[in-house]
Amino acid sequence: MKKIAGWLLGIAIVYIGFTYVQARDPQYFAEGYQDCSGPACVGILLRSMQADESYTTVISDNDKVNSKGKPLGSLTGYLIQDRANYHRFGKADSEDNGDTLFTTTAARSGMASMIDAGYFDPHLEDKARQGTVGVTVFVFGDTLVATENSSYEASKKEKMIQEAVIASIKEGPEQQPSQASPEQEAKPTAPGHGLTLIATPSRDFLFRHSYAGEIIGVSRDHRKVIKVFPGKGHAVLYEEKREHYNINQVVLLADGSALASIEIAGCSTCHSLLKLDGTEQTWIYEGPSPNQQGVFARNRAQNQSIQRLSPSGDGSALIKYVRHASPNSHQSKPSHHIDLIHHSGEIIKLFENRSLDLGLNGDILVSINGRRPHSHWVIQGKKAVRFYDDRMGTQLYRAEFKAGSVLYTDNDGDLVYFDGSRNHNLGSAKGFREAALDPTGKTVALARTITSDTPGRDCYRYCYLIERFSNGQSQVLAQEDDSMVGFVIANGNIYYSMNRGITGYKGSQKEYFKGYPATPAIPLKNGQVILERNRGIYPKIVGF
Repeated sequence: MKKIAGWLLGIAIVYIGFTYVQARDPQYFAEGYQDCSGPACVGILLRSMQADESYTTVISDNDKVNSKGKPLGSLTGYLIQDRANYHRFGKADSEDNGDTLFTTTAARSGMASMIDAGYFDPHLEDKARQGTVGVTVFVFGDTLVATENSSYEASKKEKMIQEAVIASIKEGPEQQPSQASPEQEAKPTAPGHGLTLIATPSRDFLFRHSYAGEIIGVSRDHRKVIKVFPGKGHAVLYEEKREHYNINQVVLLADGSALASIEIAGCSTCHSLLKLDGTEQTWIYEGPSPNQQGVFARNRAQNQSIQRLSPSGDGSALIKYVRHASPNSHQSKPSHHIDLIHHSGEIIKLFENRSLDLGLNGDILVSINGRRPHSHWVIQGKKAVRFYDDRMGTQLYRAEFKAGSVLYTDNDGDLVYFDGSRNHNLGSAKGFREAALDPTGKTVALARTITSDTPGRDCYRYCYLIERFSNGQSQVLAQEDDSMVGFVIANGNIYYSMNRGITGYKGSQKEYFKGYPATPAIPLKNGQVILERNRGIYPKIVGF
């Protein structure tokens, strides 16, 4: 056994060394860092740690003109101007970070040759030309490598949804002037549950989750659960008035109710789960409460630490927690659980006492026989369905979970669509400019990259085939010679932005929505989309 272990360790070291040598090539490093998955990730991460300098920044409109106001035409120019704006002109974007190499004009004058010797993805340049994009920069000696910063896209989407909340409320019916404060300005009742609707936007709001056109969040002090009704207003579902109690996570369910996890300061295992249905409150898991002396009673309630509460993708919720014998007790052997809180109210025990993990968007990761490899499961109705076994035992890379279906990249770097019953391999993930899963889970929209070498296609350099994949069949809708941004599918309709307008496909019917200087961002269940622009939400809904 020791010899076998030694051989395996030696093979692993050789493989990591090989990928590390490959990562010294700027193109290999840039593409690998952007789509880092599988064992090759180790070599790429080791290479990134040897960079002489690395920083993240945002290429915005400020970086697309020089100091005299003349437009710049390339990502090289944008990156140089970005550093000049940061170090010299005081025009840094709020998301820009500093560096120690390009602080002077002389140092920045050498950036062009460093970029020429390095690499950046042509798609990154296209994105930068058409909008705002996050960039991660690495400097290795006289070589500069730039790759897209995917975490910026995620934070931008969250900020965009918060702005959409405010914009959608402002678009609602005009209200008569009132001398009352915004929080006291009671308005007509929200649908169904006797809630007091406040027509003004909530300025005390942290976005957590949206479902079926409604949005839920918590107040900045983590004492209130706030639900937003777009076009109408917002309401406070719950206010925590007990001292040392804080609202941690919150998720919307398909029936319009919400789940909130509540934690108690000073007790690491005293977490509770509360269901909020309008003004009705039901404790699903109620943790122990301290007595008047601040001491937690033993064994009087469930003693669990809620590690994650996340949506399942179909209007239910998943909860990962660890249960202990008594409050603040980590001495006894704990039990590990993942439960499904179905929107009907039923609680279903899915997994117990296994190596478990739960993703942000419904990915359940379970060890097989207590060790690697791991299996991935998705929720369909009231059950968990196993759809993929992972050699690495990690969360899926950029996976989308919608209505029991999944779009993900596997260990081999292929884009795979699980339609609820079987997996469809769509090809290498690097061969697609864009990919999006419909909220219904029934259809995938694709923008496949082709080149001048592609047989049967008239294309100069890079072109893109717009495809719709459904029922195991792929339908090519069009070929675009320019790159697009804001690729979205809503109820089978595909939308993307080009040339200051929105191109849409309903079936094979093509429509061009002119005059919208924005990009599709949020799909709606009626088949339309909410738009995004560089400086926030474009307050219009567009589509078929």
